[in-house]
Amino acid sequence: LTCDWSSDVCSSDLLFFGPKVASLRNVGGKTLIPLPPPLVQVGTGLPGALGWLSRPSAPRCGACPLAELATLLFAANGVTEVRRLGGETVYLRAAPSAGALYPVEVYLVNVGAGELAPGVYVYVPQEHGLLPVAGAYDARAWARALGFSEGAVVSGPVVVFTTVFQRTVWKYGSRSYRYVVLDAGHAVANFWLVASALSWPVEVTPFFADPEVEALVGLSPDEEGVVAVGVFGRLPGEPRLLPAFSEVRVTGDWEREELTRLSHRLTRWQWTEGEPWVWQPRWVATAASGHGPDLLQLIKNRRSYRRFSPQPLSSGQLATLLSRLEPMAALVPGGTGVEVRAVVVRDEALSPGVYRWWPGEGGLQLVKSGSFGRALYRAGFSQELLERAAAAVVFSLDEQTLASTFGRRGFRVGLLATGMLGEVVYLAAGEVGLRACGVGAFADNELSALLELPEGTSPVYLVALGKE
Repeated sequence: LTCDWSSDVCSSDLLFFGPKVASLRNVGGKTLIPLPPPLVQVGTGLPGALGWLSRPSAPRCGACPLAELATLLFAANGVTEVRRLGGETVYLRAAPSAGALYPVEVYLVNVGAGELAPGVYVYVPQEHGLLPVAGAYDARAWARALGFSEGAVVSGPVVVFTTVFQRTVWKYGSRSYRYVVLDAGHAVANFWLVASALSWPVEVTPFFADPEVEALVGLSPDEEGVVAVGVFGRLPGEPRLLPAFSEVRVTGDWEREELTRLSHRLTRWQWTEGEPWVWQPRWVATAASGHGPDLLQLIKNRRSYRRFSPQPLSSGQLATLLSRLEPMAALVPGGTGVEVRAVVVRDEALSPGVYRWWPGEGGLQLVKSGSFGRALYRAGFSQELLERAAAAVVFSLDEQTLASTFGRRGFRVGLLATGMLGEVVYLAAGEVGLRACGVGAFADNELSALLELPEGTSPVYLVALGKE
């Protein structure tokens, strides 16, 4: 699960596996349900959406209007620009993706309220429409699959986030499981933030019985895995009583299985007999302050930018950006197992060095002083954008903390939380006038040494920052 890369073992045998597959679902000849255009704006900025997450007020109830559902689906996986790159048409999305490969699929499970018939639909980004994939809705079956108490029903819409493994595996091989779950985290964060901006109470959860959700959506688990589920009608951060779980047994010649699919199989859950347990946030988040640009405009305008200028970060930009992480880190399951550090290269207010970010009043704490731009560049396999970056926010997983609560599932939960936090960094960068680019390719051991990470904590993602 925690297979790493080091600069002396990276080879083409490690990077490539299997045939290239398209990043879009082929819907030729199938009847789609067109969706209304997404809203132009949601009326609040990133601080407002994060503030509502941490302090929900006047949550809405009833059927979500189709125009707002369309906006939520667009924010998660919609097309924001079409480009021609290398002779191919590329549909750039609202959420970033490693290599612009877009493995994430978003399914809407409708209970029958509102303007859609009950059933399961998949969102088709290039058409901004819905394709029916299952015509039945079983409220009790969904409640069981999501671990709600016996007799409960799920009465609001459900949004299921999956990842199609081969869309990323063909290019990134054994590194791909990190990337596909991080990509799902980006999409989930956009969905959750926009839902909060519109005052819809939604619980985002990585806790479910995988085989049951796969069957309800109609997935082939060898090709596509469920990563997260959003449930309307539940306030974010509410404590959740969950059944006892066990990992689904992996059978067959698993030692010869492709590593991304194997990693997902190793982290699948099923409910079992035993003592139930409670998930709840570990701390109360401080509400974000400020206004900033409209959240939906930030999402639409976000791009991965690589050609940073030599300018330093302005005073307060990094501190404001990191403060936006706190509500998400507090509320997303696995957030307490994600450690955040920053490599500061050029900043008007901060001396160069490695810093650790602590939520709450802790802020930034200097770990070691020095100019580490070249060391970051070398650890990142000499990617030019890392040489240009004024700073980088690095996310690492505390493997023991995650495993002690979630077993092997902890790795998946931690990656999802990291992807969600990474998307907040992207959006906060746009809010404060910076550019950002996510990076997952680096030598784990070199980056760990640079950050002075404790044993059992591994870097999994970084977001480079700078100005145009």
